[in-house]
Amino acid sequence: MRGFKSIIGTVVAVLALPLMAQTADDPAIGTWKLDPSKSALPAALGIKGMTRVYTLGSDGMDMVEMQELTAGGTNTVKYHFRYDGKDYPVIGSKLYDSLSVREMHKGATKSTVKLKGAPAGSNMREVSKDGKTMIMSSTMKIDGKDMPVKYHFTKQ
Repeated sequence: MRGFKSIIGTVVAVLALPLMAQTADDPAIGTWKLDPSKSALPAALGIKGMTRVYTLGSDGMDMVEMQELTAGGTNTVKYHFRYDGKDYPVIGSKLYDSLSVREMHKGATKSTVKLKGAPAGSNMREVSKDGKTMIMSSTMKIDGKDMPVKYHFTKQ
């Protein structure tokens, strides 16, 4: 019976890891403003400014991204996700309609985005040890070409 309880405890712990990773002390939680002077944004991306807001929901993380467009106006991208590597729907992006996220270590994630089921890009996100900056290094399919994108955010 002890062996069975040990196995059940291990299974519960493994299944709970993605949930435990998303807690109130997640360094990504908060409001982040893009610093365009420290970022490398291809013109084809069409973005000149951005604010990202991460909040902890009851069953995962919510992200709202407000984009300032180079052509004028704004765009909002929203999604809800967990650090479990499963695909979650994205609303408001012309470049991707789903994403999956895995936590690499505290403050660092790796994600993959898709458009209509096909790979559309990948992203590494890391919050600095002091919690003041967040760097995202991406490769995005823009106008059919893979383009590197680097975002440098400052916590507000």
